[in-house]
Amino acid sequence: ALPICDVLFTGKEFFIGLSERTNQKGADFLASTFSQHPVHTVEVKHGLHLKSLLSMGGPESISVADTLAGRDLWQKMTRAATCQYEAIWVPDELAANCLFINGTLIHRASAEFPRSGKIFEGINCPRIELVGSELSKVDGCLTCSSLLIP
Repeated sequence: ALPICDVLFTGKEFFIGLSERTNQKGADFLASTFSQHPVHTVEVKHGLHLKSLLSMGGPESISVADTLAGRDLWQKMTRAATCQYEAIWVPDELAANCLFINGTLIHRASAEFPRSGKIFEGINCPRIELVGSELSKVDGCLTCSSLLIP
């Protein structure tokens, strides 16, 4: 099994979160399909998915929930990574789930998460804020509700 919410592609390498929903067989399939890119697995002990705690926040940046679970995943990823990334620490776990598409950061609204909104305001790129309160009612995140087509 390999739900997309456990797959993070940085543009250079893949990180696969091994969770209750994603297993090694799914990670192996992705590695064989995208053999031109490094594929790393990280165990997700807390949180629904990998991208429940971190996601791309810029071309070389990863938005990370500033929680024990987020810090644990960040440490695992930085040990496995072949490239270096900057962490964007956000205080609200749900706000760590965002999308970086074509140079634009799409994140949860500052009205929902004002402390995280202040962090996102400091990022120097175009931004779009989306209200996701209805998504949260069904454990949905921005990355789980998106179909990205190259």
